[in-house]
Formats: sequence, structure tokens, C-alpha cells
Amino acid sequence: MLANDRRRHLRLPVIDRCLQTPGTRWSAQQLLQAVNEYLAEGDTPPVTIRTIQKDLKYLESLPHNPAPVGFADDGRIRYYYYTDRQYEMEAPATNADQVFALTLAHEVLAQLKGFPMVKEVAALRTLLEKQLATIPEQPFPILLFDEAPELKGIEWLEPLFEAIRAKTSLTIAYRPFEAAVAIEKQIHPWWLKQSNQRWFLFGWSQADHRLDNSPLDRIESIKPGKLPYRQNNHINPVDYFKDMVGVTRLEGAEPEQIKLKVYGKQAHYLHTKRLHASQQMVERQQQYCVFTLQALVNYELTTKILSLGEAVEVLKPETLRKEMMAIWQSGLARYA
Repeated sequence: MLANDRRRHLRLPVIDRCLQTPGTRWSAQQLLQAVNEYLAEGDTPPVTIRTIQKDLKYLESLPHNPAPVGFADDGRIRYYYYTDRQYEMEAPATNADQVFALTLAHEVLAQLKGFPMVKEVAALRTLLEKQLATIPEQPFPILLFDEAPELKGIEWLEPLFEAIRAKTSLTIAYRPFEAAVAIEKQIHPWWLKQSNQRWFLFGWSQADHRLDNSPLDRIESIKPGKLPYRQNNHINPVDYFKDMVGVTRLEGAEPEQIKLKVYGKQAHYLHTKRLHASQQMVERQQQYCVFTLQALVNYELTTKILSLGEAVEVLKPETLRKEMMAIWQSGLARYA
């Protein structure tokens, strides 16, 4: 239902053109065929007769320019037409800049493999292009991204996205790493988060009474849950991730001040590409710079610090300094 309503902007111009045709009347079945042929051009799923009938009622109830939809019954078939042939459905004029902007939006969304809105944006782009006499040529892409790998579990992105929109609880078969069999989770899905080229589902766990984090590559099946949906009214996802790198938050963990001494070119690199939004340079010398940040100490942050190699020294907190020392000693032993 939600998906069909969201694609109404693709169907209404087709129905409008049909009803504008002089001397013709259209059955719902004929309108359905015309609409689905158009949707197929943009690789958009077909709709049903019921959707077409709802679109006709929507046309009649347009707030600023209701359509004069009339009908005539011929036996058991109802035919539709415009009672006023001069009627024009309001439609914003399309220009080349709008098509170009939508083309860029499509290029960006297309990088998110499996994202459910990609096909709809492509269909909308096709619709706008048809309204232009000439289409501006752009033979090569303007925005280039790192090639995303074929992510395991990406097929769950669209059904999870739709479940969140529809506010539907889910029963998920989830298999942790190294587990022999999957476990069943009753989850109220709240949001999806991408981090380090992986997708994660965050939602309320019915069994644990807490926020649950499920990487999509560990999900084996999804089906609608039987529980009434629990709405998120108390956790702002922006605030939730504000004090961390990545997605891992251990229970009871609090942000700490982290102090890093970074040498050589890596200091310049870190100055331009911060580990965290709170990062600041507090000392600058010829051979090194000192940075501070206020964040949770988690696996993702540790990994990013390690990616700087031997050029970084953790000054504080002491627990993280000892952890990094142990990691380096363990790694050195493998080369001994």
C-alpha cells in the first residue's frame, strides 16, 4: 500500500493522458494496461485494478485542481473519461537542471547496493526526460565512488526498509558468527545504519528489552511478527551515534577523552580526515601533532587507530594505551 501510494506520481500522468484523448473512454482494465506498460519501461513493479481505481478517486480529489472524471456503464463494464476536455492536470514544468539534479541523485543512490528507492528514482528520471524536447548529454559519470563489494545480506535491505516504513514487527532468523544454528529474534525495526560497507538493523528486542543491533549479513530469514509494533519514542539515532565511531556500543560504556600523538605525514592526513567529529588538534610540532577526541572506546575506533600504523601513539586513556601495546606485541610475535 505504502509503495503504491509513493509511486502515484508515476501513474497519474499516464491516466491523465488517457482520459484526455478525444473521443475515447477507458475501462479500468485499459487504464491498468497503459499504466503497467509505462511502469515496465522504468523497471517498476506493476499495479492492480484496485490501485487504478484509487488513483481515479485521488484525481477527483486533487486539492487545487480536481479532475472532472466522469463514467458511463456499458453492461458490466464502467468506462471513464473527462467531462471537461479542456481540463489540464497541474504539473510543474520540467527543465534540464531538474533532470540533471535527479541524474546525480540516481548516481549517488545507485552506489547503495540494494537500496529500495533506486528503481523509483530511475523511473522518475525517465518520466522527466520524456517531458523534455532534448536531453542534455552526459556520456560519463561525474561522481565516482569506491566500488562497493557484493555484500552478503544486502537482499534484506528493501524488506527491512519497508517494514520500518509500515511499522511492522518482525521475526528474524539470526545466526551469530561461529554459531551452528540460527536463533529467532522478535524485533521492532527502527532504523538501518551503514558502517564500513556493511548494513545494520537497529530495533527494539522484545526478549532482551533493549536496543538490538543485527548486521544484515548474519540474517537468514525475515517474516512479519505477531506482536503489536513498538514505536521508537525515546532514542534519537543521530544522538545515539554522535559519540562513537562505527556502531558498537557496549552496555554502560561512556565517552572518554582520547589523546593521540601522531608523527609525520599521518599527522597531516588525520588533520584533514578526522577519526571523529569531536577531534581537535591541541599541539603542533615539526615532527608530530597531538589530537584529542571525546568518544566511546570500541572495536571500530581501535581499528581506525591501528590503520595509522606505527605513526600513532595513544597517550590516554591508559586502558586504551595498554590495549594497543598488547595488540602490537601480539602482532610482532607473529613475525618473530
